[in-house]
Amino acid sequence: MTLSPRDRRALALGALGLALIVLARVAALPVLDRWRQARTEAACCQAALTARAQSVSGVLAQRGRLAGRYGRAINRPLEPVDQAEVTLLRAAKDVLGAAGFAPGEYLPQRPRQVREIPGVDYVCLEVRGQCQESKLPECLAAVGRAETLLFIDRITVVVDSKRPDQLNVTMLLATLGRRQEDTP
Repeated sequence: MTLSPRDRRALALGALGLALIVLARVAALPVLDRWRQARTEAACCQAALTARAQSVSGVLAQRGRLAGRYGRAINRPLEPVDQAEVTLLRAAKDVLGAAGFAPGEYLPQRPRQVREIPGVDYVCLEVRGQCQESKLPECLAAVGRAETLLFIDRITVVVDSKRPDQLNVTMLLATLGRRQEDTP
């Protein structure tokens, strides 16, 4: 049986069509699927990167606000609780003494856990002493300008009955310390 040129052309085009279908199925479609998958992953990574950038910018903005309120001490890493106690005592003596506060006694308090931040404790120190009425605002401002992060948790001021220009001051100073996990 001889094929006419028209039949040969039809068979050749049919074979070419089948070859293109097989080529598309074997080569082109898997490449297209991988390209779509890579594009989807890139979009997910871009979304994650954008979320991370927003988070970092939020942290930097918060750090800027805290630095304005608490000074340069906000940029330091947290010390372990035992070192934070020593640093708090030293800072309290330096800052309050320089501001005109005459300390009577320093009473370290037991560290308390910060509920909002896991692994961080409040390290507290009760300071009792005297200062002149005109020096109290200076003492409070000096706490805010300290090199160490200091909070005034509580303050009690009573006028001295013997000397009306003197104030008996009790303040609870605090800082933050990193809790050391128990190692077995």
